[in-house]
Amino acid sequence: MTSSSELAAIGDRKPFRNPTYGERSAEDSPRHRVYGATDDVVPVGSGPLPSFLREKVYSIAVMCVGLLSLVIVASVLRQGTSASGEGDLASVPADSKTLGAVSAGRSNENALCDMSHAIETSDTETRGYTLLSEERKHWTDLIDAQGQVKHRWFHKNAASKVVILLSDGRLLRSAYLPKKGDIAEETYDVAGLVEEVDWDSNVVKSCIYRDESRSTHHDLVALPNGHYLAAVWQSVPWSRCREAGWDDTRGFGKAVRERTKGGKNGNTEGGLCVIDGIVELRAHKSSAESCEAVWEWWSIDHLVQDRNPSGDNYGQPIENPQLIDPNYAIDYNPSLLQLNPGKPQMLHINSLDYIADLDQIIFNSMNKGELYVIDHSTTTEEASKHAGGKSGKGGDILYRYGNAETMRGSGWNYSTPQGQRVDQDGFMTKEWISERGLKQIHGHNVNMIPKGLPGAGNIIWFENGQNHRNTFFDKYNIKGLREAGVHEVCPCKSGVKEFKPAVDRATGKWTLSATKPHPAKLSWKCYIDQWLQCERFGGVQRLPNGNTVLTCGHAARVIPGKNGGISGLETTENSGLWFIWEVSPSCETVWKFENAYPMHIEARNGQKYPTSAQASQYNQIDSTPWARNGLFKSLRIAPDHSGLSGKKMYADVDECMEATWSNVNISWVGRG
Repeated sequence: MTSSSELAAIGDRKPFRNPTYGERSAEDSPRHRVYGATDDVVPVGSGPLPSFLREKVYSIAVMCVGLLSLVIVASVLRQGTSASGEGDLASVPADSKTLGAVSAGRSNENALCDMSHAIETSDTETRGYTLLSEERKHWTDLIDAQGQVKHRWFHKNAASKVVILLSDGRLLRSAYLPKKGDIAEETYDVAGLVEEVDWDSNVVKSCIYRDESRSTHHDLVALPNGHYLAAVWQSVPWSRCREAGWDDTRGFGKAVRERTKGGKNGNTEGGLCVIDGIVELRAHKSSAESCEAVWEWWSIDHLVQDRNPSGDNYGQPIENPQLIDPNYAIDYNPSLLQLNPGKPQMLHINSLDYIADLDQIIFNSMNKGELYVIDHSTTTEEASKHAGGKSGKGGDILYRYGNAETMRGSGWNYSTPQGQRVDQDGFMTKEWISERGLKQIHGHNVNMIPKGLPGAGNIIWFENGQNHRNTFFDKYNIKGLREAGVHEVCPCKSGVKEFKPAVDRATGKWTLSATKPHPAKLSWKCYIDQWLQCERFGGVQRLPNGNTVLTCGHAARVIPGKNGGISGLETTENSGLWFIWEVSPSCETVWKFENAYPMHIEARNGQKYPTSAQASQYNQIDSTPWARNGLFKSLRIAPDHSGLSGKKMYADVDECMEATWSNVNISWVGRG
């Protein structure tokens, strides 16, 4: 029988795997497993005792572990001070108390610094380091190819989504701020804090871009001049969106109108909508003062619509590929409306990249299923117009790729086979939610491969494939899943896609067409495990050896059943898993990291996960046990990266653990 010490163990456990993706029995499900202190996976209730006695003894052991944890918490609270010397621990938020309790009674917690059990590799080639920071955590890790944490930065404010190791060794990161009745109350996933920290975790530069109407959110890019490019949201009255042609009488606009927070009598009067933008920010001091916005671009200035003839931007989308149709959505996405009631975005920009030699920006729209290129050489005024800058196009779209359907408009002939890719409201029909109708589905981390790397100049992105889900549910007829509120887990094709864009790098001129995608075919694609749903986040990075690193930032598995069907979904303990792969040009996995901490404890239906005592103990080792713990993306760092020059790494696991326990009792703020 599993001992109480094994039940309490945190480290040295193997992650749940299903390498064959074949049929599994109920006993193979994670909810029937105990992750102990050894490499063995022990079914609950195994041993020589009768079944009913084994279950009772096991339950008693779990209760004892829980009581012991409460005693430890009480003991730490009575001690009265935190390791940082910031006063009575009782005044520290609950997340810090939990971690402090574990530090006082730590047992086999080396998994915080030794993640070798999570690594799979097919060779012994040196691969440098991997930089990662889970969302809403209070630290950033640099791990080696064997899974050892070689350095850890500690942060007062919880991580948002981006960490970048700069050439001078500083860490650029985005972070959450506490909600204070500003835009964080109006939309979700806002961040607001940008900061640079040195090797010893000291903040050397920071600034805040968040108020009652604006905030940074998903992506952040470091510019050569020391400034930052940030994706931003702005909350505006619905009347402004309506004037810009966002039709709230049908389609996506209608779905928004029916859920608009602040609206009256079921309409949008008095309500708000959210517009997308890109802002160049400058920080001046280490103290968190307001960021200076030195350049701005807003999507609402570059729209074309065919719904309101009296509008200044009235026209046919198919005749204006340099502009964006606000009324097109690749799919009605209930999760966005639920998480962001009445405040969905026209675009939902989730990634940025800067093309330095052209002074241009690539960004991605999840809602449109497209990537876009715009001119950054403009002034802010020119960026709001249709002329100016090196391109002469102002802030208009120079290039777009991924979904030509966005330019069809309401005048498209829906009686033709081509027209039937979208229905009368502008949503993708289930018959065309496939690669026949789209090149990009729920993409993340669009970026141009840098010079000097294989495929330089090509554009790559991580393909979540999430919007295959309606076809999947219809095909497999998963009884009860819709009623249970499960909409976003399916055996979709997630992976990387790459293409050679139609651009003259010498002149910076792009080929832009509404009738023919350029190019017509992808250069390369590589799909990962077909039974793994990468429902949120994702990253992709080309390496000097020609391999590619992929990050599946928030995953859940579909359990295969008989005859190609499914037998269930892993939506509890494993719903917070994330993965990192290194794949070869032939799509062979040569290195893999599978997160061993199933920490996603709040499901979208409000239930608390995980339910097992073992998974709950994993929570206690986390610095933010209430967190969503997704991984937005990871970055591979070469051993000769200039930012690592002269930097001292941890010598062993013990040094990493000592650094961790010396820093975890900071009075954390910034739940976001």
